[in-house]
Amino acid sequence: MSLAQTLLSAAALVLLTVLVVNAHRLVVYSSDETLRAEARDMAVNAAQSLLNEIARKRFDQNANITGTFQGYWSFTAPSSLGPEAGESVSLPDTSPFKSDSVYNDVDDYHRYHRIVNTDQVKSLRCSVSVFYIPHRDSSMAPPQTSQQSYVKRVEVRATHPSYSDPKFTPKPDTLRFLRLIVH
Repeated sequence: MSLAQTLLSAAALVLLTVLVVNAHRLVVYSSDETLRAEARDMAVNAAQSLLNEIARKRFDQNANITGTFQGYWSFTAPSSLGPEAGESVSLPDTSPFKSDSVYNDVDDYHRYHRIVNTDQVKSLRCSVSVFYIPHRDSSMAPPQTSQQSYVKRVEVRATHPSYSDPKFTPKPDTLRFLRLIVH
C-alpha cells in the first residue's frame, strides 16, 4: 500500500469517526429534548388537573350559596387564607391526593403542595398560592390586596429539574399557571 492510499484511508477513518460522534450527539440531544418535552407535558397536565380541582370548590367558606347579595368583607380575611380547623392534609400530598376530599373551598389550597409521580416523570412538585385581587382589577397580574374582594387569583407552580434546559442560565425549572376565580 502506498503512502497516498494510507493517508486517504486514515482521512476516511477520521471523517467516519467525526460523522459517528456527531450522529451519536444528535441522538442523545434528541432524547434529552424528548424527556424535557414529556416532563413539560406532565407538568401542564398536573397543574391543569389541580386548577380544575380547585375551581370546582366553593369560592369561600363564608360565601352564601343562596344567590342573594353578599358583601365581600364577609369572606375569609387575607391573613387567614388556607385550610380551616379540621381540614388537614399532610404535605406534600401524594397520590391518592387527599386535598379533593378534605378541602371545601378555594382558599384552603393556599400554601398547598403535592408531589406527582408517573411512569415517565417522578417527583413533579405542584405548589399553590391563593390571593385576593382588587375587584376593580381583574387582571392576572399582582398586586395582591390586603382586603377581601370578589376575585381570587390561584397560582399553581409546577417544578421539576428535567424540563430545564442546561443551555439557559438561570435554569427555568418552574412553570406557572394562573386562574381567576370570581364569586
